[in-house]
Amino acid sequence: ALPCLDPFRSEPCRVLVNSCQTFFAMGDETMNDEEAQILEKALIELPIFQDCPRQLIHQVAQRASCRRYEALEEVVFSDQVPMLVVLSGTLRVCIGCAPDSDVGPGGVMNVSGMLGLHELAEPFKPKAGKGANENSEDLEEPMSVDVKTMQGPLKDEVANIYNLCPISCGVATKQTNLSGWLRMDIKPADDQSVKVAMLTLDVIEPIMHKGEALKAFHSNLSVLTDHFICILRHGIFPGVPSEVIWLIACGCQRKHYYPRETLVEEDDLGEAADWLIAINSGKADVEKLAYNGEEAVPQIIGTLTEGAVLGDVCFLHGMVPRGATVRAQTEVDAIAIPPSVILDALALYPGITGSFMGRLREIVMQLQGSLPRPAQALKGMQIFASCDLPFLRAVASVSERKVFFAGDACREEGVMDDTLRVIEFGRCRVERRQGGAVKHCGWCDVGTVLGERRFFNMQSNWPDASFRIATPLALLLFIPRQSFNGVLENYPSEQQRFRLVKETNKTDGGNARREHDAASLSILQGCGPGFLQAIAGCIRTVTYKIGQTITVQGAVDSGSMYIIKGGSAEIYVNHRFVKEVHSGESFGELAILGFVKRRSAVVRAKEICIVLEMPRAAFIAALEDHPEEQEHFQKIGRQHGVVVASTQWPLFEGASQKLLSLINLYARKHITAKGHWSTFNGEQLPEQAAILVLRGEMRVVTPDKGELVFTEGTCFNEQLLFGLPPLEGRLQPQGNCEVQIMTADIFDRVVLECPTERDFIMQRIVNEIARKAEQSMGFGRGDPGGALVLSTVIQVAADDFADQLRKRIDARIYEPGAVITEAGQDGDCMFVLVEGEAENEGDGLCHGKALPLKVGSVYGESVLL
Repeated sequence: ALPCLDPFRSEPCRVLVNSCQTFFAMGDETMNDEEAQILEKALIELPIFQDCPRQLIHQVAQRASCRRYEALEEVVFSDQVPMLVVLSGTLRVCIGCAPDSDVGPGGVMNVSGMLGLHELAEPFKPKAGKGANENSEDLEEPMSVDVKTMQGPLKDEVANIYNLCPISCGVATKQTNLSGWLRMDIKPADDQSVKVAMLTLDVIEPIMHKGEALKAFHSNLSVLTDHFICILRHGIFPGVPSEVIWLIACGCQRKHYYPRETLVEEDDLGEAADWLIAINSGKADVEKLAYNGEEAVPQIIGTLTEGAVLGDVCFLHGMVPRGATVRAQTEVDAIAIPPSVILDALALYPGITGSFMGRLREIVMQLQGSLPRPAQALKGMQIFASCDLPFLRAVASVSERKVFFAGDACREEGVMDDTLRVIEFGRCRVERRQGGAVKHCGWCDVGTVLGERRFFNMQSNWPDASFRIATPLALLLFIPRQSFNGVLENYPSEQQRFRLVKETNKTDGGNARREHDAASLSILQGCGPGFLQAIAGCIRTVTYKIGQTITVQGAVDSGSMYIIKGGSAEIYVNHRFVKEVHSGESFGELAILGFVKRRSAVVRAKEICIVLEMPRAAFIAALEDHPEEQEHFQKIGRQHGVVVASTQWPLFEGASQKLLSLINLYARKHITAKGHWSTFNGEQLPEQAAILVLRGEMRVVTPDKGELVFTEGTCFNEQLLFGLPPLEGRLQPQGNCEVQIMTADIFDRVVLECPTERDFIMQRIVNEIARKAEQSMGFGRGDPGGALVLSTVIQVAADDFADQLRKRIDARIYEPGAVITEAGQDGDCMFVLVEGEAENEGDGLCHGKALPLKVGSVYGESVLL
């Protein structure tokens, strides 16, 4: 419950809104039909009008007044100014010293002023000498670490809290040295006048008062104002003007977590790792996966409370994984800001980076020492991949690495520029100007090569586009063509190569390639080009902060392999330092090959460390498509003294080598996404199939049997191969789980090629179904005799006899209505019912008085004797 959540209903705010009448007196413009449509469309898209009837919004648009800002006339936002919607022309906005941005027709501004929020934000104005969130006197220290943790075996892991919550830690004081709000200048662009529509609450509320619309309108304002205040209190964007804070608040989401629910998870990567989450109330534990002497287990290294902010806007879209898991200790209320909302705010108001520019500059200094050498970056481009190293070093010597911040243009529309650019860190927006407005056309990420076609005098794919920095920070490698041509003159052997590039008109297509990185690895040398290309397409660049763990000793993780491209890392075994690894070195070879299940060492980033990650999931998928490479990797295992043994289906034990080979050929292996029944790239996996767990743990939540757990070497749904329905329930992999999937079609294909083994395999499946049924009765796989001990005949026998007997008998499945035994007929079997129900009808003359037989019933003992 925050104060002033309804400021637009308070008396002081009403006075401010009424004072806007003076401003309205200046508005004597009228709207034409096209401008009215622009206004109405803009209002419909505003979050404050969510769930409000469209016809009422139409009436609001009709009641709006208009005015015109002349060229060079300054637009000032405050609580005395109404909400503005641009109808024609363009407003140019500049925050701080950042590049300008344009707001064209349909752009909405100063909603915060209309609601009187400028005055509400005043207590959170930055003050000289104070940290980002020190203006909120009601907030206590949001992070705490136990002294024993600081001094014990987990002391090295505490750095992960700072990496996880830099805004909430001491590093936040470095974010700003501002005294007051960042300056925001707004004027008409290009010496042209701008026409705007104006609205206040005095116009909106009487119209919304009809029906239930006013209630929905006020509810929207309360929720969004709550988000607005939370962002200010937590100091997420110190000094940023209210106009921008309101824009971000409109994209926030309210989150509620119950005890033990996860807020963020260690090693989350991509969009999941870029969300900013601010805790409004409650407590949460910070858990770090750490080696305890035997295995890697989650251990609590700190506590977060009200005011803590998870996430680092400085590394937005930098492919930095979460450094630790945060789990609710009590009920936790939080607001979450999606990365897309921050990117949109940066695109419109790039000057907000001024609120954390001090820390951005520190990160630049660290990154410049950690990025790959220019020659290595060039090697990653297809056009340079086959060049000799001396030539690449010569080209690197004339290259220049440049730093850009949000909104900076690294290539302007219409400017003839023959410079080659490679994005090494950050993200770019591709923009085109159409009809006076700027249109967003796409993104360019790390590894993208800009201007390569023009560089070689070819027709450009983006001749009329601008490339602007979309993230807070970006680093690009620049190679001027004139300097490149000067180097090329000294290398005649390379001249022919680039002449062919022009003649064949073949370049990277704007993206760096990773085949050379894959081919350089010792374990992949000798593999075919098709396999290397399949692997290279899944290699991704990941950045680790100082002190962050890349692998943890004793952990059963996704089994990725890593190649250090920039920076360095330290290796520890049993908490003892072993050595450093630097650019060009790799680790995790045995893990990706599946020869070890647990990591053998802790690898921790000594500085900002940029690595290429080769996921085991991609390796498995490539190997499935190129089975001819399997012998190559088995040979590597034997060279390392590793016993190459694969986990096999328990129901196919004793089958021929041919049948087992066919199963491994046709039944594909997959590594699931973390916690989801899908592949690592989001492809949904089939549920109507028999599944073998090769690595990790699978859980199936069923409506009748509760939660079933399947660990490495166990399988489930094998009854589907016999024609019976699979388990009903939700499949939940625990982490990244490696599985082999066999559908009924694949099974039929295997059996068709091994017809003599059909009866044997079908009996093995039935026996496996019976074993599962015995487990449901409480008998373990190793219990002597299993369910046979329910018979009094077997109970008097020795355990060894019962055990040997159980191994020698086969299970049977009877369909509903089938006769198991028939009165008066000879028999030689005893039966133990392990699943389903049956009836003992006696001699067939009992007329409805049959004796029901349940699971555990034994019959036929006298016949057996």
